[in-house]
Amino acid sequence: MERSLALDPLVVSRHGGAPTVYLYLGERERFVATLSGLASPLNLFYEGLAAFLDPARPSPRDSLRRAFEAAPNDHFGRLAAALLALDEGRRQDALTLLRQLDLQRRQLQAGDGEFTYKIAQLAAFAQDFDLAMRSLTRAVELGFFCPPCLVDATLTPVHARPEFRALLVEARARQEAFAARFGLPLTPADRDRPPSAASAARRSPAPRLPATGRHRTPPA
Repeated sequence: MERSLALDPLVVSRHGGAPTVYLYLGERERFVATLSGLASPLNLFYEGLAAFLDPARPSPRDSLRRAFEAAPNDHFGRLAAALLALDEGRRQDALTLLRQLDLQRRQLQAGDGEFTYKIAQLAAFAQDFDLAMRSLTRAVELGFFCPPCLVDATLTPVHARPEFRALLVEARARQEAFAARFGLPLTPADRDRPPSAASAARRSPAPRLPATGRHRTPPA
């Protein structure tokens, strides 16, 4: 991403994506600053997500509401509606939206692993851990094999599951094979190891949605 932005500062705008590598590194200010600025459902969802994850940022509700109102049938618009429901404390509404979106994407055989990962994150916040685990598994199957992303704190509630540990081992193997095929170096951060069963259990208490509706990463 650094190299791409140095060569073409408008690369994000040209391709209509989001520089999610910064989001996964925890650099949320940099992530938001690098978004294209276009008021697309994708950009507005990610603006809202960055705010949702960071208590220091303003409320995410305006961005999320605008994303859904601009394109209620767009998948990012619907993901924004689910996140808005979570932020407002409407967990059941969020679950309904996420389950419908998951079902439709499976019926359409949608192939975006990173989007499926986002469903997993929101499902974990909404306390549907079975959906979160299924979505994580599908994300890896679709090519989103990012071990540090799988052990992100947003997914803490599923980290103690045996199937998660197996999935993380598979993701690391796929990542290493990909890196070897294209001659890419793996940094220490890339080589995340599965947490031990004991430490995973300590990191996985039941998540909570506060009365205000504002939610952050599950408590450690």
